[in-house]
Amino acid sequence: MKQKIGIVKEIYRYPVKSMAAEPITSATLGFRGIENDRRFAFIIVENKTNFPFLNASKLPKMIGYKPYVKDSVLRIITPSGEDLELQSETLRNELSNAYGSEVRLVNFKNGIFDEAEISLISMSTIGEIEKLSGNELDIRQFRQNIIVELTNDIPFYEDEWIGKIVGNENFSVGVTMRDLRCVMLNIDPNTQTSNPEILKTVGKLNQACAGIYGSVIKAGMISVGDELYLH
Repeated sequence: MKQKIGIVKEIYRYPVKSMAAEPITSATLGFRGIENDRRFAFIIVENKTNFPFLNASKLPKMIGYKPYVKDSVLRIITPSGEDLELQSETLRNELSNAYGSEVRLVNFKNGIFDEAEISLISMSTIGEIEKLSGNELDIRQFRQNIIVELTNDIPFYEDEWIGKIVGNENFSVGVTMRDLRCVMLNIDPNTQTSNPEILKTVGKLNQACAGIYGSVIKAGMISVGDELYLH
């Protein structure tokens, strides 16, 4: 029997791995996640490991680069306010110089994800972390795709969805695992400064987990305001 658990409060995608979030009001949710989510990434040329990506844990200022689409071209507004095409040499050189080693852009047709193609977190969980850490947090700090406003307002209620299905008549997500947090959670998307108290608080509250990951089992449209049900 299905149970109403809340509504979709906000939706975000991240066109470039570790760059700023792009807020959207609706999107196609496919079997590889939200359309155009984490489609591009910069990799460190000299890094020959299985994780060669330039990310905000290596270069926090990356979160200050803001992707947007103009005339079907993905563009980036840099922290200094410069407006560049994602594929421009100017942007690549700027990131290479900032990191101190050559990077190059890679296009991942199906997206590139650390754990799973879709992620969710509730406003209740964010609020609890905010309250107990004593810090005002930006929702974008959590880098989730779907922000849920719960009916019951119970922090970390998402953990109870593991092994169940969340969705509605348009789409369904099979919840697979909790989201184990890393130091990127500490980075304020507005200032790119890091506050280790955030991750410490999540560690104390919920074994360093906040939010959940899932796999799309029924593709369809998702929109802000959609009702969500648990099966």
